[in-house]
Amino acid sequence: MKVTAARSSKSLWIGLIAIALAIPCFGQTPPAPTIPSRIRVEVSWSDPTWPYWYLNAFDFANPSGYYFQHATSCGFCSLIGGLSNSLANATVTNPAFVPTDPVNHPPFPLAIEISPLVPKAHYQFLLCRQSGIVNPNLPPPPPAEASVSVWIGQQRTVAAYVLPTDHDSCNTTVFDYTVPSTSPPASPQRFITAALATSATIERNDAATVTTLTVPLGSEFHVGFEQASVPIGPPTPATFTLDRQVMGAALGARTLFPNHVVFSFNSALAESTKDFLAVHLGSARLQIAPIDDPTHSITLAVNIVLPDGLGTSTVADPSINDAAHRSGLLPQMLKGQIAQESFAFNPKEFRYEPLRDVDTIRPRINSLPYSDYTAPDPSGRKLLDDDLSPREMYFFRRNGVTARIQSGDTNVTILEIYKGSNCIQVRQGRCHGANWSTANPALARLVAQQDPRLDENAQTPTASSYGWLQPMYYKAIEIEWQGILGEVHPSYLFDETNNLNARASSLYVGSDINVLNWHAAHHNHGEAPSFADYAEFERALRRMYHRYNPAWSSPQFPNYETAVIVHAAAYVPTRSGALLH
Repeated sequence: MKVTAARSSKSLWIGLIAIALAIPCFGQTPPAPTIPSRIRVEVSWSDPTWPYWYLNAFDFANPSGYYFQHATSCGFCSLIGGLSNSLANATVTNPAFVPTDPVNHPPFPLAIEISPLVPKAHYQFLLCRQSGIVNPNLPPPPPAEASVSVWIGQQRTVAAYVLPTDHDSCNTTVFDYTVPSTSPPASPQRFITAALATSATIERNDAATVTTLTVPLGSEFHVGFEQASVPIGPPTPATFTLDRQVMGAALGARTLFPNHVVFSFNSALAESTKDFLAVHLGSARLQIAPIDDPTHSITLAVNIVLPDGLGTSTVADPSINDAAHRSGLLPQMLKGQIAQESFAFNPKEFRYEPLRDVDTIRPRINSLPYSDYTAPDPSGRKLLDDDLSPREMYFFRRNGVTARIQSGDTNVTILEIYKGSNCIQVRQGRCHGANWSTANPALARLVAQQDPRLDENAQTPTASSYGWLQPMYYKAIEIEWQGILGEVHPSYLFDETNNLNARASSLYVGSDINVLNWHAAHHNHGEAPSFADYAEFERALRRMYHRYNPAWSSPQFPNYETAVIVHAAAYVPTRSGALLH
């Protein structure tokens, strides 16, 4: 419908209440058996050249007088005639009439909302407009149109109104309502809780104020739902549903959980607190629906962001976080594996493996790419000093003399390096050196048997492991490592800046090997995680890490996977800001 307002003069600023008393009621709502949760009136208009709109609301049933129970979207109006702007529980949004700047008004819709309603109150809303400066010598401007939306609780009605533009008007009632005297049951207060699994701090916010959950990559975290009429209430079971998952950056060619930024444990079970794991950078939507009132769900935007740090040390964190996101491996696990594989996070960690030289490299030495990187003499056609020089950390024993390998040494054999570096010094009955005889009993047997293959040139460039994660060169080739621009120099596996920037170093190769080991151990591609809890997920990690180095053990750790997980506990992702916003 359209309602045309009657004429009034500028004395309406003082006589506003008298005019309001004299007008008829255009809209009415019969009393309801219970009190609605709110009344809200919104006004919008299509032509930005029509400023000067405002709303007034009164409670005519208040015993202290409607004049002192008034709300207005016009800040200037509240100063004229002593209007109090003190209508109980009223909130004004986007006031549109600013006499000092009538054109550049704030954005509409302007609105007045009353919540909760006062029993037996008689609310009336007036739509008003000032004409501004009107030139009487010109034809009157066309009328101004506004759209008014009225909510009673969740029920909405919309109507159109036309007000004059050649004079002031404030006698258009857009809503008139008397509140019932009965009260509905009190709405229970709802809360969202959140905490990182590694933190004792639990955040607890009013659900009405929470829109976003932000957690660091790699975190296990808990989200809870509480519903009660008092601040501390009993647990309330709810369903927690994740969707709209969007990756924050490109994933690697080999990755776990490629369709999940974050996933929940025991996802089908309704619980008062749900556990989650953040496996990629990006965002998702989380919908929390209490099982006793699923239609009134709570929606959170979930953001998975870079950690502030991995433990107290930030060594290598940017590269580790990048590799973790691309692979779906937790960054703290990658850092724990680096701590296991390399001393003091040395990016140029290097270890020659004589047994692998004998049983793996010798059969391949005449094929590409191994023949391109043979140790002298002759040197492979692509061999760089960076590929050969790492061997200079070792000693070799020739003609009864032990010496450190130099850059010009040629035809250094496997056996010569074994004799010069296996046991450099014996202290308190223990051998100190490369200690291959203990780590590889099979190699010690070949030495005892004087196997002639040990007299071949030691292929240190291709029979060695490199960098933070210590993948063997031949393993990189087996998984189709492309090196840098197609060149597969062994030295590219070191975790130096250029190699890291090219994502060619051991960090990325070792991550790829881990992903392949996951697939082999679990016969799936990690696309649909369905773990009952973190303990089950950790058992899956153990099977993956066991394949990385199945024979390893030490006096401190019974196996490789235990060592990695124990080390990882020192590098949990941290974040200084609040989780809930």
